[in-house]
Amino acid sequence: MSIDKYLSIIINPTVIDRRIRLEYLQSELVEHASQLRHALAREALLLHKIETAMEITSIGDLPGRSRSGFFRTYLVALLAALHAYRRTAGTPMEIAEEACNIEIVRLKEPVGKQDQYMAALGGLRCLEISTSGEVKTHTVALSQSALHEFIGNTHMYYIGSQRNASSILRLQNDAALDKKRSDHHAVVDNLQRNQGNRLANSGCLEGRGIRSVRQVAGRSLAVEEGHECGDHHISSRRALSCGENGIRRTGGKIIGAGGGGFLMLYCPRNHTKLMRYMQERGIPPVALWNRCARCQGGGRS
Repeated sequence: MSIDKYLSIIINPTVIDRRIRLEYLQSELVEHASQLRHALAREALLLHKIETAMEITSIGDLPGRSRSGFFRTYLVALLAALHAYRRTAGTPMEIAEEACNIEIVRLKEPVGKQDQYMAALGGLRCLEISTSGEVKTHTVALSQSALHEFIGNTHMYYIGSQRNASSILRLQNDAALDKKRSDHHAVVDNLQRNQGNRLANSGCLEGRGIRSVRQVAGRSLAVEEGHECGDHHISSRRALSCGENGIRRTGGKIIGAGGGGFLMLYCPRNHTKLMRYMQERGIPPVALWNRCARCQGGGRS
């Protein structure tokens, strides 16, 4: 599920200054795109043969490194902007695959394809990713009343940690591929269980209805499951302490590959109690609106 929190990219071709100026959490000014430290921006510019004379600035609704698919969203938004600037056709599916090619093939990052496709396509959808890398997708059919109920019962909180997930994902990837590692079976079992959980959730939404989501979420997406993959980095202590009161009564998960960021909870009752509990601990909520399953275009979280 994508939400209505966006990252916008502003690009401005320069006339006099032929350098590349990149503004994000840091500021870079280089003679050639290949000199950029920001790997995603560097590869995107080189792929589109834009090597000099460009200013690029990003503005986001959520903090950078906030564990909400930030880097994938940034890359998708930048690629969409570059396609618009060059006036080249680029469908959301093509932009998503282009982003995957940059991260997985060019940069050899240990990441999957789900964030890139969700940032490019948006909505509430099921992704089927084969072992060959082919992606098939379809939207999850929900009535307007079910959609409003689903969004109305979903809470999202910012728990404060910001980090790059690549190191976490690399540890998981290495453990999944190396059968001799002591944590190999734990990681593989956890990945297979998560796949089954997501398919069950999709079936609940499309088949048995929204009211069965809480039962599946509470059983399969509890924050405590983060520790079952054998890596203590997956779930932060703060999120777990927040979840002790909220998760036992609802279902939910930490968003992202590790270290914190956001905690999403599905809470069909006692909304005020949950919000007060989080407020007392200084954990701010993030508003979710009913546009999430209808928004179009690239660059969403």
